[in-house]
Amino acid sequence: MKTIRFLIQLSLVFFLIAGLWVVIPAVKPVSADTITVCSSGCDYTTIQDAVNAANAGDVIVVGPGTYTGNITINKNIKLLSTNGRDSTTIEGVSGAGALGTILITNNTTAVQIGDINQGFKIIGIDNGNPAVENAVGRAFYLLQTQMEVVRRFRSV
Repeated sequence: MKTIRFLIQLSLVFFLIAGLWVVIPAVKPVSADTITVCSSGCDYTTIQDAVNAANAGDVIVVGPGTYTGNITINKNIKLLSTNGRDSTTIEGVSGAGALGTILITNNTTAVQIGDINQGFKIIGIDNGNPAVENAVGRAFYLLQTQMEVVRRFRSV
């Protein structure tokens, strides 16, 4: 009786280990994708389209040029330029209801915009609506965010 119980337990252990051996190689590590933005030859031509397509953790790399349009970031991503602020500009579009050139929503905790030599010149907006916290030249609007803001801005 003890021998049969031992063989059953040994068989269960064997099948458990064999099952893990089959399952574990199928699990792939999660890695961030790099999405490119430029006027032609990249994944996208607008930063907002790249943000919309990105998954949390992805890196968006923006080529030189001026990108006109407000950007809403609603996921944890990195937004970097290839050649820095002297050659990469994000220019906001003023209009009633716009809160800033870059709006970071409240469901984010790890958004990175720029890095050393990978930053942007960001031109702020005037939202045109005095009822919505109107501020001339607003570049960023953080919507009830709980992220740590590291300030490395250089005024122009």
